[in-house]
Amino acid sequence: MTGAVHPTDFRPVVALFCTRGMEDFLSNAIKGILQTGVEASQIHVGCPLNAQRSVKSVARSHSSDIQVISSQELSGNAGGMTEYSRFGSRPFTDISWRKILFLRQLIGIHPRVVYADLDVSWMRNPLPYLIQVAMVYPIAIQTEGLPRFPPALCLGFVSLAKTETAFAFLDALIALRSTQLGGGASLDDQAACQQLIEDDVTWLRDMYFLPEALFLNGLGYRNLQNAGECPCPMEGELLPFVFHANWTVGIDNKRKLLAATGTWLAGETPPADQSTTTGESLPDAARDAAAHMESSPLFTVIFPVFDVRGDVAERVRHWIERQDLDGKLYRVVVVADTDADLDEASLQRGLRSQDAILRVPGTGREADHWNAGAREAKTPWLLFVEAHGVPQRDSLSALAAWISANPDGEACNFRIENINGHLVAGLMRRWFADIQSGWAARSTWPRLHRTAFAIRRDVFEEIGPFEAEYGQFAPPLLSARMDQSGHVISAIPTSVIMHDDAREMSAHHDDTANYVRGEMAARTANDPAFFERYFGPSPGQGPDMIVSARQARSMIAGLVVAALHRPREAFQLLKQTCALWPAASMGLRGRARLLAMRTRADETVVMRLPVTDGIRWTRFLAAHSRLIRTEQMYWIARNPLPSLQTRVGKRRWPIATIGQHAIVGLHALEHPGEEGFRWTQPVFLLRLALVAGKGVLALETRNVRPGINVSDIVVVAGGRMLSPQDIALDEAGNLKIVIKAPTPPPGEIDIVVIVQELAEPPADNAHGRRLGLPLFSVGFECAGPGNKSGV
Repeated sequence: MTGAVHPTDFRPVVALFCTRGMEDFLSNAIKGILQTGVEASQIHVGCPLNAQRSVKSVARSHSSDIQVISSQELSGNAGGMTEYSRFGSRPFTDISWRKILFLRQLIGIHPRVVYADLDVSWMRNPLPYLIQVAMVYPIAIQTEGLPRFPPALCLGFVSLAKTETAFAFLDALIALRSTQLGGGASLDDQAACQQLIEDDVTWLRDMYFLPEALFLNGLGYRNLQNAGECPCPMEGELLPFVFHANWTVGIDNKRKLLAATGTWLAGETPPADQSTTTGESLPDAARDAAAHMESSPLFTVIFPVFDVRGDVAERVRHWIERQDLDGKLYRVVVVADTDADLDEASLQRGLRSQDAILRVPGTGREADHWNAGAREAKTPWLLFVEAHGVPQRDSLSALAAWISANPDGEACNFRIENINGHLVAGLMRRWFADIQSGWAARSTWPRLHRTAFAIRRDVFEEIGPFEAEYGQFAPPLLSARMDQSGHVISAIPTSVIMHDDAREMSAHHDDTANYVRGEMAARTANDPAFFERYFGPSPGQGPDMIVSARQARSMIAGLVVAALHRPREAFQLLKQTCALWPAASMGLRGRARLLAMRTRADETVVMRLPVTDGIRWTRFLAAHSRLIRTEQMYWIARNPLPSLQTRVGKRRWPIATIGQHAIVGLHALEHPGEEGFRWTQPVFLLRLALVAGKGVLALETRNVRPGINVSDIVVVAGGRMLSPQDIALDEAGNLKIVIKAPTPPPGEIDIVVIVQELAEPPADNAHGRRLGLPLFSVGFECAGPGNKSGV
């Protein structure tokens, strides 16, 4: 996903989805939305990776505040998304499901999301009306105007409120689609929605059918045409919010229908950028670097007044007065908060006519300043720097020379070294060297070095901006997005930027804590497969997973109950409780406070005591690792995972998304095929919220672990060990477990599953993992309270 998201913004988000070949319809939709008074920052456009450039170009032509979001998940079969696809075709069906995945992504972040197809033209602002609807109905959908029940629903215009019902509805649609993967013809999203509701009409209790007079579909086009004089006086008139040009096939027909109703606003849109329709790169800004160097600035230095560690004016002079590059070839933009105590008069004396001071509202973060500077800059390249980075005299001339020598270059890092002179600087010098050595390894992906890095402006507009809400983690996240999109980060070998370190170790720890909080927040808002690929599994997964006291106690209780019922296996079962006792003995916040105390003690040893360099370095590394663990514990304590929410009927959670729910004891995501799976540990915990008295929990293993039998599995539900009659394993590898709810339902129940351990062989001088079951999905089916037949 590219583009920042703002989960603290409680205005509805307007979601659009655009593939290549539909850019003029996107422009028409955006123009109509903006004319109704909706703010540009509310508009979020999803697109496949191969459409990023053209979509971003259209969005930016209307407003730089429009968010453009893309990911591999939204791309699907990118080759089939090169142009408009006819209704009913396989590419059309694939595209229709991408918008559902996009909606599921957005509603996990924003409190309200309104989705509209690109052939929907907006005439009046429907958002105040839809906000009122959302107070009662979590789902509102346009209808097709057919004489049938259940109504013919149109997912081309949908309003969703962030509720468990909306999550369940989208998850049920996605689960229905997953049952068709790999087959022949499959249902599009609208047909799947119709089937879902016809199979279970109780969905209609939470759905509002948007009035067709206010949300016109294509058959209502005559309501927007001048039909002549009225035969009699009328007491009112129809004032639709939107017009949806459906019920006709083909982009030419849709454009004609919109034009005939006066809702085609885009005019004669120029053809899309040819580079986006052929798949070729567009490095024009880089190719013309030499020409720009002769006539206009080549790059802009974006200097944030943030963590300056010195006098602002003096720091800025290093980028202007102390460079050997011709001053006409670059600009400097100094970005500061409106509330920052800044001596502008002193600063202004060191600036030139092409330089600028930019004030931004509030007390922004460093990445907020970078984003503001990038919006103001018009040069082909952008150089992002930290305020406490000190360039050498030839730094900017080295950058200009590199750009000239690399016309296809997209981004580059300066080499970073540390200024010596105090205790922490020496430690940080060694630490930075180790970190950057790891980044340079062939086995990993390249990162932007936040102290000083340059990006071609068109590339930044495609991939960025920085997602500032993630603080220190924003540059690594942008680096991952660049690598995912195939952009190359290079290095300038001929010059360095000196990093001026803070004199106290606590300052480094503050930055690290900010990074960890940003990473944890970003992990919950992004595709798990993308995040694990670039940043590894969640700290709540793997052999060293963070477990809350309640979860640990529940797992211990399950092992003890199992030991009482299986005395021959009691020793092995009770042995597994040993690793859980430390977590069970104290809550996450208490454990985090103890770790924080040890970290402060290490800070004292490093900074104040006369110890050897070896001890000082060892304590420095230990404190850093412990601080990361501390912040992860605090974050997990503040953001506990919700239970798996069941409902009457069937639900299925693909394992790739299960990290959003309360399941404890998983390893990292693995991708042997199109659909990934996770190994569990030998003991794992699920927490279910049950709405009925009885249901069946289904664990999909697909027989990846052969030879496993029901006798190798123990299930303890709500403190009660289930009998073998309650557990079944079918030929497809689906483990089905009958679960009875607490009395009376609804209620939450902990389910502890204990599996005979499978030991993974050691590899690369590391211990092998302890494995349980391979999980592709978790499902649950329960009957309604009135169902007497059982499950």
